[in-house]
Amino acid sequence: MHRSLPALSALALCLLVSSGCIHAPVHVEAFPESGPDFSSARTFAYEPPEFVDPKVGAVIEEEILETLAGRGLTMAPPEQADLLVTHRTTWVRVLRTYTDGDIDASWRTTEPWVEKVVEVRVLDPRTREVLWRGVGEVEAHASVQKGAARKATREVLAAFPANPGLGNPGGSAR
Repeated sequence: MHRSLPALSALALCLLVSSGCIHAPVHVEAFPESGPDFSSARTFAYEPPEFVDPKVGAVIEEEILETLAGRGLTMAPPEQADLLVTHRTTWVRVLRTYTDGDIDASWRTTEPWVEKVVEVRVLDPRTREVLWRGVGEVEAHASVQKGAARKATREVLAAFPANPGLGNPGGSAR
């Protein structure tokens, strides 16, 4: 009977992971921390990365566009935009092995996990100088990569200097 408890634990873990219910913490860093003053920015252009991760690229793009629009910025052509926003992702596939704590355990399972890094960069559209960048690192089960990427992107953008587009009307972010 004592061997069935680990099996039930493994089943519960698999169900939580596959349903996306595991909430992995996201480590976020912003550079510079306070960022420049974006209060006069009204518009942004989105530039897709050169290499797009096919599993999560569309999710990250969607999160960026929705978040910036929700903060009052309007999408514009690059030559007319106050800000140029892009992103990139990197990931490492790792395997995790779980046991019931007994070195000689007959119960073991190996799960595919990924460590995903999402970087969002805000550039001056004319000079392409990086004005601000945020990096989020999250670890997630491979079956919930999209949810993990969405969460990392959302938390990175939460560090983006607050309320762009609500400052001086008619101004520029530069």
